[in-house]
Amino acid sequence: MLSLLVPSALIIFLSPAVHPFSVNGPTAPRTHTSLSVTRRSFLPIVPAGALSVFLQPILPSNAAVGEGTRLPDGAAQFSRILKAQSDWKKLGSALDDRVAKKEEIGEDEWKSTSLYLRKLYGVGDDMKFITATMDKSKKSSGEGIAKEFQNAIKAADKPAMAREYKPFSDNQKKSLALIDDFLALLQDIPDEI
Repeated sequence: MLSLLVPSALIIFLSPAVHPFSVNGPTAPRTHTSLSVTRRSFLPIVPAGALSVFLQPILPSNAAVGEGTRLPDGAAQFSRILKAQSDWKKLGSALDDRVAKKEEIGEDEWKSTSLYLRKLYGVGDDMKFITATMDKSKKSSGEGIAKEFQNAIKAADKPAMAREYKPFSDNQKKSLALIDDFLALLQDIPDEI
């Protein structure tokens, strides 16, 4: 706050030529009561103004670097669906490989898988958001797929908590197929091309 007052005070003290008289100076008869500035009286103000620019402290930029990087609604939901599809495939294939090699899946892995399923359930909400913008012909099937996806995720959580691989794997594959079906609904390009 002090840095704002210093330039103002300098301008006031360095500009004594401004006076409430006419252009002809203080001895001339008074023609009006407002401040009048002549060329000569203006010259001391200019250096004071220029000096005030240099007296201001150099402040860091307050621009938020991360702003503008968020996707708009619709695109953000679509991006989350694609990421969930990729991550869900990777998790399923990693667990398939472990079971194929007769390796035990630890309790911590099942617990983290169960926590991931809770996050994955939100992808159904993303599907519902995108479904709201679809054609009427695709809207009902999109809503059905989103609801069925969330039910498949709920069904996969119970075997994950009980550490039962086979029912978990069945629900994982079913939910992946539902994501594929939902993404197929978004295609507007005919297959003949």
